Amino acid sequence: MEKQKLSNDFEISTIQEENDWKELDSLKTLFCNTTLECEEYERGTFWYQRKYEDSIYKNRLRLAENFLRKYPKSSHYLDVLKFYFNFLFEPRFLKEDINNSRKAILDQKPIIINGDRTYFYQQLRSMPFDIQARENWIKKGDSLANEFLRSDATIDEKAMIEVAVLGRDLRRAVVLHEFLDLDKRKDESEYWQLFDRYFWKEILDRMELLIFKYPDYKTWPRLIDQFISVITKDYLSPELKIPYWEHFRDITNKKDLLHKYKVMEKINIKAKENIKALENLGSFDKTKPLEMEFISLEGKKISLKDLRGKVVLIDFWSIRCAPCIKEMPHLRNLYDKYKDMGFEVIGVVAEGDSEKKRVLKIINENGANWPQLLDKGLNVKVSYHSLFKIGALPTVWLLDKKGIIVDQNARGARLEPLIRKYLELND
Repeated sequence: MEKQKLSNDFEISTIQEENDWKELDSLKTLFCNTTLECEEYERGTFWYQRKYEDSIYKNRLRLAENFLRKYPKSSHYLDVLKFYFNFLFEPRFLKEDINNSRKAILDQKPIIINGDRTYFYQQLRSMPFDIQARENWIKKGDSLANEFLRSDATIDEKAMIEVAVLGRDLRRAVVLHEFLDLDKRKDESEYWQLFDRYFWKEILDRMELLIFKYPDYKTWPRLIDQFISVITKDYLSPELKIPYWEHFRDITNKKDLLHKYKVMEKINIKAKENIKALENLGSFDKTKPLEMEFISLEGKKISLKDLRGKVVLIDFWSIRCAPCIKEMPHLRNLYDKYKDMGFEVIGVVAEGDSEKKRVLKIINENGANWPQLLDKGLNVKVSYHSLFKIGALPTVWLLDKKGIIVDQNARGARLEPLIRKYLELND
């Protein structure tokens, strides 16, 4: 009888664990519960919107903390611990009330005038943060991570969590730098280079330590690329792109490391290829042919040099870009219509190997039967989204028969006339 009771209790506990996991997993990207809530959010003041967001993130974080506390032996524990350090579970930790001086700034609509975010950043900096609550969250996260690192988890799992903690701290640094809204005047360039190198040094040093702590962790080349891409955005520290790639080239440029660790070799090669590409880009003349070379999803080598004499469309897209995917059937029709006349298409998808199944599903469903590059794949040497600073999607370039970019928004109804023009087809 006692055994039966234990068995029933275990079954109930397991069911509850799975239900808690499903709730947490389903809520991690849910923003509004109803259409009305979304509409109220859109109409709300800056302060209303930030408080609403904070309540969403705090609820997710609470659910994650409860799960980790209740189910330390769960098969989902690692996933939930990674959630804990994910930006989707990261509140701003705002205080409940604002004084009158801040109210004048915060109780307005978010203000961005003609792309100028100066006042918007002032609104962000004026938010009353609960600094102690934020510090407690950081300490709690560090404690959970350290406890996990003392467990019998695999080396790769431990690396995963240390990288997640570093990612959390990188985001904190990015936000602080971004909120400064710095005016980096050209005649002060040396000062700002010193400032940026000092500002990011702790993150850079921590990443270097982790690379040597986990030298077999396969995702380092992609993570380094992401790290450099994030901090070298135009509004942060773009001048660090080549110096940082040089740094990762130099720390891995040792024969014993390259011989012993395949990942170190990949970092070294990726760094050298990016330095070369950036140097070429620095002297890039838009009146000259574009250079790109990669291995497609099908394992075929694609080089723009080999496509000279054809009109080539380069489609930069992402699985998270609905307009990009919506355009594919239209592009497929044009591709089928003109490919035998010298029209080629290349897809450059922003994702990596972990999203390969979703990428394949999308291109198969939409008939996108042209070469595709997983731009953040483990074996990718140069990310073209990063190299060309592709920020907004869709971004679609059209190259003429010489390989020169002739249009940077070649999509929709205007695409076919462009194809016909550069194929030199008489109407």
